[in-house]
Amino acid sequence: MKSQRSAYEENRLNAEFFALDSAPKMKDYFKSTTHFFTPTYIKDKNTFLDIGGSGGNFAAAIKSEIADINPTVIDPDPNSITKGKNSYPSFEFIQGYFPETKLPKEKYDIVSIQALFPQIPNWKEMLLSLSKHTKKYLNLSLVLKLHGTTIVDKDVSYFYYLDSGERVHQVVHNIHELLNFLCIREMNVKKIMFFGYHTPEAGHNFRCVPNSEQIKGNLMLELFEDESDNPKRMGGAVHKGANNPNYSFFVPEMDIIIDGKKIDPRS
Repeated sequence: MKSQRSAYEENRLNAEFFALDSAPKMKDYFKSTTHFFTPTYIKDKNTFLDIGGSGGNFAAAIKSEIADINPTVIDPDPNSITKGKNSYPSFEFIQGYFPETKLPKEKYDIVSIQALFPQIPNWKEMLLSLSKHTKKYLNLSLVLKLHGTTIVDKDVSYFYYLDSGERVHQVVHNIHELLNFLCIREMNVKKIMFFGYHTPEAGHNFRCVPNSEQIKGNLMLELFEDESDNPKRMGGAVHKGANNPNYSFFVPEMDIIIDGKKIDPRS
């Protein structure tokens, strides 16, 4: 399928709805969103990049309740950026599109992309770009399914974006396809964590799977801070390679929790 550009890439969205929001608390966000945003992972003085972060409310909630982070927020919508600069003058705000817009830093301790990743049709390229700008942790919200292929087609899986009325992609990722991609060496992933749950509520989105099969959640990736520690991938017969001192069989550690139960997606 020919690569499709998203409304986000072309700066055609209007998020005035979010720009006018009052500042929420962490408890106001989805449980899946807040699961990994804890002192276990977020530390004082961490540099934090929030992609599609609107007016900075999520970064502000983290800074107020979790750790004294140094936030950078990038968003294509001018209303959001103006509101953010007025509300949080100490934050770095950038009106633009990731990854095309130049960022102040090459890498950030934590990179966040909330409520946006399912709208990105070229999701593999986006993940590679996110990895290149992440020093330690990458967190993104998404919708998964256990069976069936990932469909990237906004004629069959979509929603109308807030006040703009723009019809955008709503990509529901097959968990196996997504995890397999995360394991390639280029992604530089050390550990894959996921916390999610089935969402029976219908909502306003038109997705390519029944509501009962949708898994809403957040993916937390721990990356190798030193890329030279990222092992070379080797294949072949594992039972033979195990006796070879030069053989390296590496798969990122996985901690996948769905509906409160830890699962092994490879079993």
